[in-house]
Amino acid sequence: MIFKERIIMVLLLPLYVLIRIISPIILIRFGSIKSHRIGHFVGNIDMYLREQDHGIQPKNSFDIFFIDRKYNNYVCNYQLLKMWKRILLVNQVAYYLNRINLRFNNAQKHSIKTEYADRDVFGLFEKSSTHLYFTSEEKEKAKAGLKKMGIEEDAPFVCVVNRDSAYLSKTFPKKDWSYHNFRDSNIQNYTLAADWLTTQNYFVIRMGSEVKELMRTNNPMTIEYAHKGFRTELLDIYLGANCYFFISNGTGIDTIPKVFRRPILYVNYHIVRKYELFWNLKSLGIFKKYWLKNERRFMTFREILNSPVCGFFYLHEYEECGIELIENTPEEILDATIEMEERLKGTWQVTEEDEELHRRCCALFKTDHKAVGFRIGSRFLFNNRDLID
Repeated sequence: MIFKERIIMVLLLPLYVLIRIISPIILIRFGSIKSHRIGHFVGNIDMYLREQDHGIQPKNSFDIFFIDRKYNNYVCNYQLLKMWKRILLVNQVAYYLNRINLRFNNAQKHSIKTEYADRDVFGLFEKSSTHLYFTSEEKEKAKAGLKKMGIEEDAPFVCVVNRDSAYLSKTFPKKDWSYHNFRDSNIQNYTLAADWLTTQNYFVIRMGSEVKELMRTNNPMTIEYAHKGFRTELLDIYLGANCYFFISNGTGIDTIPKVFRRPILYVNYHIVRKYELFWNLKSLGIFKKYWLKNERRFMTFREILNSPVCGFFYLHEYEECGIELIENTPEEILDATIEMEERLKGTWQVTEEDEELHRRCCALFKTDHKAVGFRIGSRFLFNNRDLID
């Protein structure tokens, strides 16, 4: 394989030289599509297109994309690849041209990059339109899939996903993914909220192509989408794009409702300062709490945000500091779900005390980014007001 790649690169070298020569007139650039993880598969390209819309990407460039070969060209969703190919030029020849490019000086000139991967550091999210779209045929096929689940065309539904290790462990078994386990959550803690949603006439669709555990419920309006055999790659995208809102603890598939401008309720989220928190102004979120084992107390939000803890991204970092991340209770998730639903319907009753707690908490989140649009769950803040100092 290596010998074959070298032969191809030698054959393409004259073309690359030509690309360098004409770059003052037209800049040809190469960019990888990280197709092995759906969050990056959606988010990185969407961010590139947003930056292109707002003049942050070069205007005179001719951009060619290729599938990232880090995981043997693995594509987690071919429907999504089909949709991106309607908008982007994708050709694997660009992979070899990029390999050649990286061997030369000034290689960055011919590489497609965003300012911060899929992070909205310029606050472009609310200023941009949706780039992905479905054809009429795809819409009809997706609606037929919903009907197969017992969901009629106009019936509202809410998608739920909880991150666990099942997908990565099964898809890429040679790598130890346990360093991300601090992001996981227990699906059983979502059942109370799911049951309440069904009393409000919403279907609840539990997302995830691979899951460690099924929801323990006999509620006919709560659907284990993949387990029941309803899952398709088209529906993976369509459901997130058309749900009433999406409940997630911050994992790749929630990038789909994000780019389609669907509201997202984030629960069991870990506090971060480095990135903007919740992706659009219609979103709502509540956090895991940080338990100091040695001191037997929770860290305040200020303590978390004014220390390196808010930048931890590996399980061992928390373990070395004696910190245990405590999941939201079923009642906390239910409270946030009720607030989300009522805010979207316009029936949520705002109190001045809630607003003051929200202002005090938001003031703690200092960032250089221009996009910090989020709302923290009111009942969660009220019940944990001693953690705001």
